[in-house]
Amino acid sequence: MIAIAFTDGLAYAGDRKGKRMDIAGFIESKISDDPATPEKWADDLLTCALELDDNRPGDDISVVVVAIIPEKQD
Repeated sequence: MIAIAFTDGLAYAGDRKGKRMDIAGFIESKISDDPATPEKWADDLLTCALELDDNRPGDDISVVVVAIIPEKQD
């Protein structure tokens, strides 16, 4: 299970340039391509948002990703 919380700065990233971030699409691609690594997902979301805003966000951006990851059996 994965839970993602974020501020509106993430939702509106890229808005000034007419390229709003597709958060749902981003998450769908991560689910199918990448195992649940919360730190990497949060970093990737922030990186994508900053790129859309040319590293000059118009609003603060906070992202929290938590996951329940099954313990590996020996």
